[in-house]
Amino acid sequence: MLPVAGVSARLCALPLPLEVRAEYARWLPDKWQNAVEKRKAQAIGARWCAVAAARGVSVELTALPLDEAGCPIWPAGLVGSLSHCESKAVAVVSTTLKNLGVDVEELFDQSKVELLSDTVLTPREKHSLSADADLARWQLTTIFSLKEAAYKALFPELRVFIDFHQLEVDLDQLHITHESGHRLQGHVSQQVGHVISVVYR
Repeated sequence: MLPVAGVSARLCALPLPLEVRAEYARWLPDKWQNAVEKRKAQAIGARWCAVAAARGVSVELTALPLDEAGCPIWPAGLVGSLSHCESKAVAVVSTTLKNLGVDVEELFDQSKVELLSDTVLTPREKHSLSADADLARWQLTTIFSLKEAAYKALFPELRVFIDFHQLEVDLDQLHITHESGHRLQGHVSQQVGHVISVVYR
């Protein structure tokens, strides 16, 4: 799915079988316990993926608590990231990388493109969008997804809020640059109706 050196990844379709959800329900942090079942199923799916991805680097997860900012607390020597949407969950982990983030998004429809363009895109990114509406939908979804993944990759280090306009995406090179000068590499997988992005350094 994600041929990125040093990264172990796992993607799953949601919802997972009921018996799996029951087994992993204890993994949910307290703030998720009163969530609606669909949201709980998505969060459980991401944690199931995390366990499977960690096994790919010979790490056995037994819990995945959150810190005060809501970031997963990974075991020493492991970095990772989780994401989920309506129908998919994904997790990535690494024992060699410094920064790592993942995001999965359903392909934006035209109304979402119009709603989010100004919020998400820098002037240079706007200029790079295709005149073809269908291609532009994929491009905007990809830029959004890469920026979401970049936030997850950088926040544990910077510990400050990162606005969309503080990040710039080069879709040709798949570089994501933060205004501080931090540059991350991206990898994008386009599946039927979805974009999955991994950002790393």
